[in-house]
Amino acid sequence: LTFFGLALVLLGVLILVGAPSPPAAILSFDMASRLAIVALGAASAAATSEVMMGISYGPTPVLRPEESSWMPEDDFFCDEAAPMWSSEGRGDLRMMKALGANLVRLYGNDPRNSHARFLEEAHALGLQVAPGMSDWPFYQKTPGSCRDTDFDCYSQVKPLYMGNLAEGFLTENDTYHPALRVMNILNEPDLKMGGPVKVARALISAFDAMLDAERESNVTGPLINFTATFSFAVCTTCDRFKALPALGQIAQLDDAMRHPEAYNYTPRNDILTAYRTRWIHSFNTANPATDLEAMFFRPYSEAFPSTPVYIGEYHCVHAPRQREDLEMILGLARRSPLFLGVSFFEFTVSYYKTGSEMDFGIFGYGGPVASMDYFGATFDVRCLTSAPLGDGRPALAQAVAKAYGGAVDARLLCRPARGPPPRRLDAGAGGDFLAGAASVRGSALVAVALWALVNA
Repeated sequence: LTFFGLALVLLGVLILVGAPSPPAAILSFDMASRLAIVALGAASAAATSEVMMGISYGPTPVLRPEESSWMPEDDFFCDEAAPMWSSEGRGDLRMMKALGANLVRLYGNDPRNSHARFLEEAHALGLQVAPGMSDWPFYQKTPGSCRDTDFDCYSQVKPLYMGNLAEGFLTENDTYHPALRVMNILNEPDLKMGGPVKVARALISAFDAMLDAERESNVTGPLINFTATFSFAVCTTCDRFKALPALGQIAQLDDAMRHPEAYNYTPRNDILTAYRTRWIHSFNTANPATDLEAMFFRPYSEAFPSTPVYIGEYHCVHAPRQREDLEMILGLARRSPLFLGVSFFEFTVSYYKTGSEMDFGIFGYGGPVASMDYFGATFDVRCLTSAPLGDGRPALAQAVAKAYGGAVDARLLCRPARGPPPRRLDAGAGGDFLAGAASVRGSALVAVALWALVNA
């Protein structure tokens, strides 16, 4: 090596072992991350025809049930939650893409918050988005919920959905954001809204309200799908399928869409045409794949031969082989003209719950790597852990990644305890932090060393 080449190598070592990263290095990492996201999204943008391989996402940033009362909101796809989901934050969307997912399913939704940034990053990564209305207008708003209007939810839902359309769901051209795939009117309404007639009235009136919000917002271009995700409970008081899970609820809703007058509701829009052309049925289940063809899909295809269906929450925690179970249900989707796929439940452990409700997370929480100002309350953003399951099975993250055709991105997990603490970056109100400064210094060393060898 020439003297100049050795000097360059020495400079690279200094950068690696401790020289503070200058602003230019931070900017370079940020731009590299964004360019990588755009390239990845362009290379593998999800098409609506491919099997849905989603991940259900509700990363509540608390460790104990009593801490959930501190949460001012549960909208985790707004800008205020970017320290968890964004590429500049913990990188949750990047991790989902690395696992092989092509869709993220959401829960809480405050229409006053902007969701444009989340949709933009998801779209750049090739992830479709399936948001949902929150429970608030249906039964949590006091007074004034749907229960106070005899389960006619039109007046409660319309202004909220117009807010969603105005805060990121629509582009400047009044078309739906290309990341949006399906809007869930309500998650598990059969467990929240009373008997089947009340549930059906609530859903068709909310659907009518959303169609009216689209019309008044002058929505043009390709339209998204709608759904209502039922539980896998057996509805013994439904008119049909009294002994089969989820099917009774779906059949009752189908009847209400076709005969709204029988449910004491007069639509303002042609909900039947919209139902026939835009509706997708969905349900949640913790049953294994081996149960579902006979228990659900065979009778479903006979009763609803023209309406697609997907599983909004899929995860059988008792399956002895998690990867094989997930591969089996995806194989069923690939063979079926109606079954679109699944969203695996769920991204992180719900520490605010108790008992078996905590068995579902793909990732756990490690130590704090940043803090997040979430509507005036401060919460730790904790790194992700992927520990083996207690009975010796491989880590759940690895099982999901294998079934989805991806991999666990170790760069987005907690660092080993023996290593240095994560670097933090105070980037203002968004709470963004830099997790990759060390990799920038490492890249600098490699680049300098290679240059020196070539020019030796």
